Amino acid sequence: NIVAIAQGSSERNISAVVSRDELPLALKATHDAFLLKETSISVSLLGSGKVGSAFLQKLAVWEANQGRDSMLPCMREDQYLSIDLRALSDDSQMLCAPRGLPLAELEKQIDGDNLDLGQRAAAWEKEGKKVDEVLAKDVEVKPSNLETFIDFTECKEYPRKVIVDCTDSDSVASQYSEWLRHGFHIITPSRQVLAGPYERYEECMKCMGHAGKFGGSQSSQFRYDAAVGGQIPVITVLQDLLQTGDRIDRLTGVLSGTLSLIFNQMNANPDLPFSEAYANAKERKLPNVNPIDDLSGFDTAQKSLILARELGLHVELKDVEVESLLEIGGDDIIQQLRDNVDGPMGEKFRNAKANGELLLYVGQVDVQEGKVSVGVRSFSAKQPPFALQDADFAVQVVSQRFPDTTPLILRGPGAGAEFTASGLLASLLRVCRSLV
Repeated sequence: NIVAIAQGSSERNISAVVSRDELPLALKATHDAFLLKETSISVSLLGSGKVGSAFLQKLAVWEANQGRDSMLPCMREDQYLSIDLRALSDDSQMLCAPRGLPLAELEKQIDGDNLDLGQRAAAWEKEGKKVDEVLAKDVEVKPSNLETFIDFTECKEYPRKVIVDCTDSDSVASQYSEWLRHGFHIITPSRQVLAGPYERYEECMKCMGHAGKFGGSQSSQFRYDAAVGGQIPVITVLQDLLQTGDRIDRLTGVLSGTLSLIFNQMNANPDLPFSEAYANAKERKLPNVNPIDDLSGFDTAQKSLILARELGLHVELKDVEVESLLEIGGDDIIQQLRDNVDGPMGEKFRNAKANGELLLYVGQVDVQEGKVSVGVRSFSAKQPPFALQDADFAVQVVSQRFPDTTPLILRGPGAGAEFTASGLLASLLRVCRSLV
């Protein structure tokens, strides 16, 4: 944005010419650099359901500097970050604040595990309160509109802009490529683009690296680490391996927390009905909003497809071979499982135990054969691919650097809004640190 620049003969001063409308931004950038001020990052959040609300809570804790040791080497750059949540939108209302929403006050509005902005706005109106009285003076509440949301996010005073998409909206995901072209950084757990048509996936990957209208030298980034495994960095690790010259041959993973818990319980007790094990998972709020996504293998198939594409396979969801446990849902999933699944799966688990085997529901990617498959697989109980507990997520990677005898294994809890939100915050901090 600099029209002309010159250094004085004393070599102690530099003069620069910018257009008048760019003057405030130029002054801010200069002052930030010379005074070593915090780098301000604008964040706009789409979606305030379970994951969005959990992310908001974690961002509030981060802002309050709770639970972090500022003396650790990894915290050095974080001390120079100022993350301002300037916009928050759900499907009915949105909040906009030019200098950032008050996170501590906003966190108080979360009801259970959800922040319904429409409901809260109606409650404030009923109580005779204005939004600026509840939150802060410069906060506005408006009807949700994606175009207005983006226009507000596009701001000269904040050249570094991040959109965090916690919706599962295809209409939102369809805008990713355009936002990346405009220099916005995108962070999301949504699988709409990642497991959608390959053409749209490829378009988003090609659109990374744009600086945008006010982006300066910062290139747009697309981070989706939380889409598979929550905060377990499986996507980041795969990218690191490939970028450092490793050749990955195979990948095997237990990618559904719901099915991980069910299969672990039935491996321990083959006489436990599948429906009862599912009820245990439901009690812990592990299943997807649509429970058939877990039971049909759709959830595991999507995640397997995402990992396969990271490994270079040009595959579509229809190319994934899927063994479903239950294909058609209904109002009473438990009864459907009793009628259709308890008998066959109980027999399989009893036979497996008699043969010294464990059954796991896994996604497998064979890079050499270009094949992605999902289903029930049997493994030796004495030497399983990974030691699972409870509802663990796990991935085993076999590569040139990590052969069959010593594969790379990533394992731990990964299901639920809490872990997804942690992964989102980790991705946000990773992007922010690259912009300091």
